[in-house]
Amino acid sequence: MGQAPQKHRTPQRHRGAAVKALCVSVALLCFCGVVIGRPPGAEALSAQISQPIVDETITRGSVKNGSIEISNQEDQPVSLQVYLEDWEYLEGGTGDKDFLIPGTSPFSAAAWISFYPQKLQLPAHGQGVVEYTIRVPEDAPAGGRYAVMFFETVLKTAAPNEEGVSVQYSGRIGSLFEVSVGGTVRRTGELTDVTVGQYAADRPLSIGMTFKNTGNVAIRPKSFFNIIDASGRYFGRGELPTLYTFPGRSGRAQTEWTGTLPKGSYTMILTSDLGAGQAVVTERQLTVP
Repeated sequence: MGQAPQKHRTPQRHRGAAVKALCVSVALLCFCGVVIGRPPGAEALSAQISQPIVDETITRGSVKNGSIEISNQEDQPVSLQVYLEDWEYLEGGTGDKDFLIPGTSPFSAAAWISFYPQKLQLPAHGQGVVEYTIRVPEDAPAGGRYAVMFFETVLKTAAPNEEGVSVQYSGRIGSLFEVSVGGTVRRTGELTDVTVGQYAADRPLSIGMTFKNTGNVAIRPKSFFNIIDASGRYFGRGELPTLYTFPGRSGRAQTEWTGTLPKGSYTMILTSDLGAGQAVVTERQLTVP
């Protein structure tokens, strides 16, 4: 699936219990459908989910049903707790996410989602299914709303140290819910702070840009550049890293081009594909003396 790296913070609803038990929780987290990795001496959580992303467009007042299948890849049974949280892309465009108590994000879809069951017992190499329903209210705000369904288990709890503090290792995988309110989606953005370095034959040409999401849904712009002369002849092209943005937030992408250019004047065309047939284009002049 190619998901960008995630940033995890322990949700507030878990913090009170952790303090009372004098327990520090360390999560192993993945959104690709498989959690791989374990602390020393701990059993692994290795599982796959059928829908790493649930992407739905639903009109106001409508309902959509679905299911997520989770498969246990281990030789021993696994007990899982299923719950919802909010998620957001952080400023910067790297794909880092923040996870929040359900209903606290202004982009939350958690109140629209119901599911069953809340606990799963998976036999070795067995499967389980969670059924979900998404209900978009009549007065739903325009744009996109987001939630994540986590499947979590405790892998190992270390013995308390002399101060009575133990470390609890947990593993979880998540299915991201992205719900767009049909007929209200706006995919728009701006390219700002576009930088093109001074061309020199002995070093790469630096190219950078900032994308600001001015729409009302999450946008992951894929950007590329073309270098042409006055006649429209192509002399170079390339891609910039994909950015991950929420409405009102920005991300910056940078790359280098190692081609050669004869003396002359050129136009660099930067294009960001916003999805659904929408794009943002800007141009910069480049001169090779």
